[in-house]
Amino acid sequence: MSSFDSHTLRKDDLVFFVSREGENKALIEIARKAKDKGAFIFTLTTNDSSSLYTLSDRAIKTSENQYLENDKNS
Repeated sequence: MSSFDSHTLRKDDLVFFVSREGENKALIEIARKAKDKGAFIFTLTTNDSSSLYTLSDRAIKTSENQYLENDKNS
C-alpha cells in the first residue's frame, strides 16, 4: 500500500475507497484522517455494517458475486 499524506487534503476533497470487507485498519485510519480534514468520503464495499461504510459520507454496497464474476483470475 502506498503512503498517505493527509497534509495535502483540503475541506471538500473527495476520497474514494474500494474495500471488499471494509475493515482494513490502514484504510479506516486514512478515512478518519481525511474526515478530520473535512474531506468527503465515498466507499464501495460488500459490507454495509463495516467500519469504513459507517465512516463514509456516501457508500454503495455491492454484491460479493460482482467481485467473483469480474475476477480475471477465476
